[in-house]
Amino acid sequence: MSLRDVVEKFVVFERKSDPVNAAVGPSRRAAPVSPPAVPPSPIVSLPARPGPVLVEDENGRIALAALYARAAIPAAPFTAEQALETLSSLPVELPLETRRQALKGVLQAMGKTLGTTPEAVVEDARRKVGALEAAIEGIGRQVATFSVAAESEIAALQEQILERRKAIEAARENERELSGKCRAEADRLAVVLQFFGAEKRTIGKDR
Repeated sequence: MSLRDVVEKFVVFERKSDPVNAAVGPSRRAAPVSPPAVPPSPIVSLPARPGPVLVEDENGRIALAALYARAAIPAAPFTAEQALETLSSLPVELPLETRRQALKGVLQAMGKTLGTTPEAVVEDARRKVGALEAAIEGIGRQVATFSVAAESEIAALQEQILERRKAIEAARENERELSGKCRAEADRLAVVLQFFGAEKRTIGKDR
């Protein structure tokens, strides 16, 4: 015998539909809805910065000797740098041709002692300029390769950010759905509290 059968012996119930139950419908236990699973992110390894094509000393200057050694430029008895120093010692007001002839005269005078010629100095300068230009091209290629790899990594990271934002929005939508279902059920059960004049119990205050 149910509780209602016992109560009906003392109270005559009016047979009518319960508006709350009619609005809500038959009570059914809803299947739990889990928040959307967030797939684990692959570990993105950022590309390493390109190694230096040119070696710099502690003062930030290019180690030209190491660069020229890699380019297999032979040592010169009178280098292009020494030729520049000689030119800088000449008066700047002299015409270019005059300074050129003066430098050639110095080289010819020192030729027997140092074993050098103007052509040898020109060749030393040509080789060093070629080594520097090759280094410039190497830097450009290295940076271009690094940039392509970095841009690819940036695109992968942006895709992961987009996926995370979608997962956040899905989780919030799931929260709203679950909260709404819990609120509807709480309101339905609150009818019992209202019937008996009881108060709602706040979670955390009944312990």
